[in-house]
Amino acid sequence: MAWDLKSDIVKGEGNGRLDLELSKCEMMYSRAQYNEALSLLDKLQFEWPNNSDVITIRGFCLYQLNSDGEAMTNFDKAIQDSPRMWEPYSGRGLVYMKKGDMDEAIANFETAIVNGAGADAMLVTALCFAVKDDRAKMTEYIQKAVRFNSAYCYSMLDDMYNKLMLNPLLTPEERKTIQESMVRVKLEFKKLGASKKK
Repeated sequence: MAWDLKSDIVKGEGNGRLDLELSKCEMMYSRAQYNEALSLLDKLQFEWPNNSDVITIRGFCLYQLNSDGEAMTNFDKAIQDSPRMWEPYSGRGLVYMKKGDMDEAIANFETAIVNGAGADAMLVTALCFAVKDDRAKMTEYIQKAVRFNSAYCYSMLDDMYNKLMLNPLLTPEERKTIQESMVRVKLEFKKLGASKKK
């Protein structure tokens, strides 16, 4: 699943060139040009070895390339250096989710939300609770996401589902679990939407 890096990750260290290069990396990432982005990020990391934005975007690119161990190392380093950033917690949550460790995924997504993450982190957290068959917590996070940005949420669900199902490493059993969980999330989302219209 591609994570929407948004423009707020590109804040740099007040260095115009770094900010520009990070914007290029973000654009490459949004176009699924992960290897190209990594090449540029490697150069940037040589110049700015402790920049948490560089390290975090590297982590997301590595995650997309199924290099989960390297991605986790990058997310851990970014969190160590900048514990108030939300993006590396979201990245780490995605890695744990892919591994099937929903408790660790939820813990990381919840920290990301506390640190300022938006509706997408709330919906992914709802999906984790759906996988755990915790309907009350699933509903709670769907409600949070809808309150945060209701127009965005339903299209985000379809996008999230499609990207999850494209993962070639999923077993048939994992695909079935994700499909069933997504159905529960979407049904709850529709119920909430219907109740808001009344």
